[in-house]
Amino acid sequence: MKGACRRALAMVIGGIALSAQAPDNLWLKPSSQPGLTLHSGAMVLNLPAYPGSREARSQPFPILNGEWEERLSFGASRFGVGASMAFNVYKQDGWTGSLGLEGYEPRPERMADALAGMGDRAATTFLAAGLAWRTGPFGLEAGLRKGTQLEAGGGAVLRTTLTIPLGRRWLLEARVAGSAYDHRQMDYEYGIAADQAARRHQLVVAGDPRLGPAEDRAFQAPGGWALLQSSLAIGYALTDHWRLGITFLQQEVQGDARRSPLVLRPRSQGTVIGFSYQL
Repeated sequence: MKGACRRALAMVIGGIALSAQAPDNLWLKPSSQPGLTLHSGAMVLNLPAYPGSREARSQPFPILNGEWEERLSFGASRFGVGASMAFNVYKQDGWTGSLGLEGYEPRPERMADALAGMGDRAATTFLAAGLAWRTGPFGLEAGLRKGTQLEAGGGAVLRTTLTIPLGRRWLLEARVAGSAYDHRQMDYEYGIAADQAARRHQLVVAGDPRLGPAEDRAFQAPGGWALLQSSLAIGYALTDHWRLGITFLQQEVQGDARRSPLVLRPRSQGTVIGFSYQL
C-alpha cells in the first residue's frame, strides 16, 4: 500500500514538473484564432454496445469541441456517447460554473442481443449544470443533469483529470469518473418494465437464442452509484495543427444495477482512436 502511494505521489510530482518544463507543447499552444479554441476531426469508438453489455461495437463519431470567448463551450457529453453545449456563467481563478444542454445517443433494440424485447429508445436530452476547478495539470469537475423526457431521470458525475505534456509533441491525460443516477434514471438505463419482461418471456419461450432463461424477468433498481470509468489518453502532434490520439477506457457498472438482466458483463474495456485539427 505504501509503495502504491509513493508511486502515485511520484506521478503527481512528475506531472507538475513536466507541465512546467513543456510550455511550448503543441497541444497547449494558444489558438491561432483569437477568442476561439477548437478541435475538429473524426474518431472511431470501439466500446461495449452499452455499459454492462457483453457485445462490442465499432462506429465513427465526429470530433468537435472547444470554447468561444471563454463563455460558450461545446464538446462531448460527460455521461456517455453524445454531445454537450454550455454557457459559462462564472469563470475566475481556475473555477468555471456552467449551465447547458446535453444530448445522448439513441439505444435501438438491435444494438445488442440482450436488448431483445426492450423496444427502441430515442435520443435523450438533458439539462445540465457543472462546476469545474483547474490548477496546472490537475482538474476536478462535478456535473448534474435532468432529463427533458418524462421517462428519463437525473444523475451526477464527479471526474478528476491529470494532464501531462511530454516534450513538444506528446500529451498524456488520465481520468477517473464516477456517475450516480436517481431511481428514474436507473430504470431508464437498466430497468425492465412489466410489458418489456412479457415480450422477452415470449421470446424465451419461442426459443429465441438472443436471450437466456433468466433474462425475461422484470427489474427495478433504486438510485445510487451506477458507473465507474477510467481512461488514459495518449496524444501526438503530427504538425503545428494536426493531432493523432488513442484513448484506452475501462468502465464498470456499480451497485444494484449489476443485478439487472441487461448487465451481462459489468466490467469492460474499449478504445477510441481519433484524428483532428487544432485551430
